[in-house]
Amino acid sequence: NAIDHIYKALEVNKADTVASIQAEAMEQVDDEILARAVEALQKGTKTDKKNAKKLSSWRSMCKGERAANFDKYLEIFIRVKVGKVRSKILTKTAQKTDLGLEGILQSEGERLLIVYERIAAVVTATCTASLLRISAALLEEYDRLKRRLVRLDYNDLIYVARSLLTRVGIAPWVLFKLDGGIDHILIDEAQDTNSAQWQIVEALADEFFSGEGASTEVRTLFAVGDIKQSIFGFQGAEPEQFRKYRDNFATRAYEAKRDWEDIDLSVSFRSVDAILAAVDSVFSRDIARIGVVEGAKPLRHEAFRRGDSGLVELWPPLGPEPTEPIPDWSPPVERVSDENPSRRLAIALAVKISTLIGRETLLSRGRPIRAGDFMILLRTRGGFMEEIVAELKARGVPVAGVDRVKLGEQLAVMDLIALGRFLLLPDDDLNLAVILKSPLIGIEECDLYGLAYNRGSDSLWESLSKRGGRNDLLHMVVDWLTSLLAKADLERPYELFGSVLSAEVPAGGSGREAMLRRLGPECEDPIDEFLNHAISYEQDHSPSLEGFLHWMDTGEVETKRDLEQGNVDEVRVMTAHGAKGLQAPIVILPDTISKPQKTDDILWCGSLPFWSPERSLEPFQSRYLRDLWREARDREQRRLLYVAMTRAEDRLYICGYNSTGNKLADDCWYSLIRDGLSDLAEAEEFDFSAEAVNGWHGNGIRLQTEQLSDVRISDVALGHDELMALPVWIEQEAPKEATLKKPIVPSRLDEDPPAASPLTTESGDRFQRGALVHRLLQFLPNIHYKDWAIATKRFLSRKSIGLTDHERIDIAESVIGILEDTQFAELFSPQSKSEVALIGKVEMKTGSQIISGQVDRLVVCNDEVLVVDYKTLRLPPTAEDDIPVAYVRQMAAYRALLQAIWAGRSVRCALLWTEGPCLMWLNDEQLDSYLAGP
Repeated sequence: NAIDHIYKALEVNKADTVASIQAEAMEQVDDEILARAVEALQKGTKTDKKNAKKLSSWRSMCKGERAANFDKYLEIFIRVKVGKVRSKILTKTAQKTDLGLEGILQSEGERLLIVYERIAAVVTATCTASLLRISAALLEEYDRLKRRLVRLDYNDLIYVARSLLTRVGIAPWVLFKLDGGIDHILIDEAQDTNSAQWQIVEALADEFFSGEGASTEVRTLFAVGDIKQSIFGFQGAEPEQFRKYRDNFATRAYEAKRDWEDIDLSVSFRSVDAILAAVDSVFSRDIARIGVVEGAKPLRHEAFRRGDSGLVELWPPLGPEPTEPIPDWSPPVERVSDENPSRRLAIALAVKISTLIGRETLLSRGRPIRAGDFMILLRTRGGFMEEIVAELKARGVPVAGVDRVKLGEQLAVMDLIALGRFLLLPDDDLNLAVILKSPLIGIEECDLYGLAYNRGSDSLWESLSKRGGRNDLLHMVVDWLTSLLAKADLERPYELFGSVLSAEVPAGGSGREAMLRRLGPECEDPIDEFLNHAISYEQDHSPSLEGFLHWMDTGEVETKRDLEQGNVDEVRVMTAHGAKGLQAPIVILPDTISKPQKTDDILWCGSLPFWSPERSLEPFQSRYLRDLWREARDREQRRLLYVAMTRAEDRLYICGYNSTGNKLADDCWYSLIRDGLSDLAEAEEFDFSAEAVNGWHGNGIRLQTEQLSDVRISDVALGHDELMALPVWIEQEAPKEATLKKPIVPSRLDEDPPAASPLTTESGDRFQRGALVHRLLQFLPNIHYKDWAIATKRFLSRKSIGLTDHERIDIAESVIGILEDTQFAELFSPQSKSEVALIGKVEMKTGSQIISGQVDRLVVCNDEVLVVDYKTLRLPPTAEDDIPVAYVRQMAAYRALLQAIWAGRSVRCALLWTEGPCLMWLNDEQLDSYLAGP
């Protein structure tokens, strides 16, 4: 099994343990050599004397204590974190006291390094085996849950399809059945197709290269993919798989004497010359092209938009602002500036964007720049992204917000959830303290201290309730919280939190205004999403406050905005991964200096996982795999840079901040772009002192091309004034809507239909009988007439209905008799419809009325409309004049609604008396008499 293969790959015996390896290693320790080492170290430097103390202490231990402190012995000889023997165990001073001892100690270090590798391998094998056992149990439970719910996840669909097409004994038959129905296979985004998906394609396309099959047509395989844009390694995409299957299909096509073409799409319809020239120059360097450009052939793009102006700017990097150190024991009475490099850059970007909108012209389009032209791309979501959004909103720049937000991590949402928890458990002191300090209330520290201090056994809520009368603010807080407690069990979560945000709060203004005042405009989007999730929860669950808060806590709710629609005039801020397939006239890359540091905890050797609890306990196999993983990550990061740069249509701005002030890495995005543009563009001095507090200046690079081609007419016609013009009604007060009457059912227009005498046997079952007859007449016409009897018997025999045999036979004969009667054939034809809902306004003699009803049977013909209502009276009238007035009014209302829908067609109404049966057509003049005249 997998565990055995892991032990074998790590060269570990299952009988080996850390204790057994340590015991074996200690048996080979030479105490005489250690005594010499202690003596030499004591005569050396301060560091030597410290090691002498450690070694002497370890030598004095008993065998059991030595084993427990084996790590301390190892640290003297090897550097555990890097897995190497110390270059010098004795300093030169100590070496002079005992010549030759250093070499002996180095040999001991080499031996201990081997021991440490064995310990690391045993720990990794043991931990990985435990991880596999836990994972197997979780996957088994997950599979059991899916089977119980009869569901498949996305990966199941892939694996089941692959199994169906590759399983021995089944696949040939499946492929034979598919062979005659597949003429063409199209693979889009082929560079992001993982190995399992490629195996499905390979199985489907196998017959394409095997000569003649069930189809005589020439069958084709068409794959659209670009290795340079393979950036979804975390989803299993591997550029090597793309190359492997491309070459494999090419070879098979050649052997089958079929045409094969590798088409290099070098023409870009998106970007202008300046952008493409910058991309080609950046990826012409060896350090940048690794993982992006195949072979030795240089990267070359051709612009379809020749002659359109373009701009590429590389701004000088922003470093940390020098600050004076805070004196020790300085009281916290002064606010320390939080103008860190990331926020300073966010401010500069917001100012730059706000000055470009409406003031500069996008030359290739002949119109002013607008907010929707900008796309800001970052490596990851986080604080920098939120700072950019906040600064844009602070300057009134329309911004779509962050593309993905974890609601539970937003301060405004955390405050609202804390309020909800208080309403469920007022005696939670810490939670109440959070509420009191939140933007909704905002009491001072001294007031909170006064409530919490010296309150005895009282809860904070009890203390607040008692002391609220002596303080106007606290009194207001108590009244506000008490009113919310009274509503918590009565209102739905959306209504409760919506009222909190719209009504006045103790902090002043509405709850939303208080939040925006304290937290800034960036909190508005999370608040709206929180309310949206409250609505979503109420649609699928019982709308309780406790259930909603539990749902929010356990679900790690993440909201994703659809920023793919480029017609919204807002700045888009998103990750480079999220921008795949998108484009914008102006792209800004502000996060180009940082490099990803995080690596996977689990490393894979083929299909075998390796997991070590600590990085220092990784054996050499894991360290080798980690190095390979880092190389693959760096290659994908360079492809991500290619994707980010090629999102730009007309302008590309590159900038970055350096929090540490250290030298930039040679392979960070900023260095790669700077080196690539140095020979292509001109150096230019940039000064951002005016854009941001503690602004910066320095040397950058600028590449600009002029507008030589004609401006596109479609963009010229869309002028800035036309975009910004608002309709006249925008400033007018909306008219009050008329209050509509409550809709009524046509059968209740004036009076109830005739009721049977309570003394007759019909009184108890009349409505049930009518409902059953209606139901049978609804669904029986939709099935084959031969199945009517069986379906009727099955339906009426349900225990929940509770009919006797006589009642079942009576109803079945009545319904089937109606359906078999030829005079009703048109009513139950395939063109007819049952249970048709109608709603509308009808002018009756009694006045205007909203009618909402449901027609039992409706037949729409070319020149007329037939509407029929079923009546199940056991003693139906024999003449039209004897029909109850309520029935006639009901049909008059139906007729009026249908005449409005199908104007120009006559509408005929009839009552179908199920006892008899008898179809009675109603007089049009009599029906019209119930409607309002002209």
